[in-house]
Amino acid sequence: MVAKEFPRAEHRHCARHIFANWHKSFRGDEMKMMFWACAKAYNEADFKDGLDAMREVDPRAADAFLAYNPNLFCRAFIKTTSKNDVIVNNMAETFNAYIISARTKHIIYMLEEIRVALMQRLVKKKTEMEKKCIFVCPRVQEKLEKEKELAAMCTPLPSSDIVYQVMYGTDNLTVNLQTRECTCKKWNLTGIPCAHAIAAIFDKYEKAEDYVDDCYKKETYLRIYGSSITP
Repeated sequence: MVAKEFPRAEHRHCARHIFANWHKSFRGDEMKMMFWACAKAYNEADFKDGLDAMREVDPRAADAFLAYNPNLFCRAFIKTTSKNDVIVNNMAETFNAYIISARTKHIIYMLEEIRVALMQRLVKKKTEMEKKCIFVCPRVQEKLEKEKELAAMCTPLPSSDIVYQVMYGTDNLTVNLQTRECTCKKWNLTGIPCAHAIAAIFDKYEKAEDYVDDCYKKETYLRIYGSSITP
């Protein structure tokens, strides 16, 4: 049904559930860290390094990991168009918890309780955001501030007005401010400038907030919650 109604929608698996099954055979904190290092890697080079490290410790663990099809639950392989790096089903679980009390009722009363809750939620979220004097959403701003701190450890080297080579430790990355891409792939995937990109942005004396994807801006948020559910 989903494939029919939303043919261009990306299909992802929950990394947390995959880990729960995988970890039954490959226990220990070291294996746990290796699993998530691979799953959370933003680019294929880091993913490969993580997988190689896992294979050195236990080749069977690496083979079992690949058997779950990393294309469906690893950040290195998910599409960059959605501007979302979530690889667990927390959003679905959160909504499930939101309607947990309504689910125990008769279907008519259940649907009515969910409708009323969502009707009020739309108004509440919109009203709260209208009161905030911000440019991007608060949680996105928090992530941006953390990246700004890391940007202090980066050295931007301009190649042109829009392209930079950025040195970060032993890594050399390429940042394109026009296409809003970095070879670390974090900016491409999340829509939030990474530390390397911010270093280049600051070199041009510009604001990192101006380079955040439009989907995270207050104006977009208000449009999303601008609709209403009628009584």
